[in-house]
Amino acid sequence: MDTQTKSNLRTRRPGRTAALVLVLGAALAACGSSSKSSGPTTSAVPASSSTTPPTTTTTGVGPTTTTAPATPVTFVYPFRDLTEVRAWQRSYESGGHQPWHLDADITSTSFAAFLGYTSAGRVMSSRADASGSYVALGFRNPNGAAIVATTIHLVRVGTGADAPWEVVGDLPSSTLSLTTPALGATVASPVRVGGQVTGVDESLHVQLRSLGSSTAVADRCCIAAGGEHQPWSTQVTFERAADPLLIAVSTGGHLQAVEHFAFTAVHPTGAGG
Repeated sequence: MDTQTKSNLRTRRPGRTAALVLVLGAALAACGSSSKSSGPTTSAVPASSSTTPPTTTTTGVGPTTTTAPATPVTFVYPFRDLTEVRAWQRSYESGGHQPWHLDADITSTSFAAFLGYTSAGRVMSSRADASGSYVALGFRNPNGAAIVATTIHLVRVGTGADAPWEVVGDLPSSTLSLTTPALGATVASPVRVGGQVTGVDESLHVQLRSLGSSTAVADRCCIAAGGEHQPWSTQVTFERAADPLLIAVSTGGHLQAVEHFAFTAVHPTGAGG
């Protein structure tokens, strides 16, 4: 978000600046709310409910009203559905809670922190258009060059000037992808997870996270992989779950523990096998 946009947030709602600085200075700490989306580090996630993207997005140097494609989206983070979105909007209107939901960059870094990928969660670049916001997360190598770990797609959900940002997917990557299961699919345990990877001596780590859980509900490591656009796959068994699941895969070990990651959100039908 550029300087003009951040200024707009400050002038639109007096008293919000201190809250936003608190979020940044306290490593994405939550300021508390009755909504399930309780903050960057404890906020309820993965969601796979669908709705129509909003008609308001951010482009250029300030807020601009545009028309987004009227296609369904899959809620991934930090809200499960429009009910939670509206609950947050009420808390924001009444007390200024969690202003970070209005910042696509902070929402993206919060998502990386929830997955445990803080070392690859620095904003490398961001852009916005009528389809939403695209935030490239990653890190800098010892020479100072930017390494992109993933590019997150976000859209504004809900209505009104305070419509918050929601993670709805990632852009395809030739380095590491997670294409199975598809975003929003219904799955049973064990679930087949797979995609493609490019690299040398890669070690893939797959985790499943459930709504409200601070730790992974299932974990699979370490999957040897490598080559040029080579397929990878594994099976992960998980306990019966009523909430949507977030599936994430990461690889690293050359420069740091996590160097690239990808994710999807799915509906579980129960445990098995």
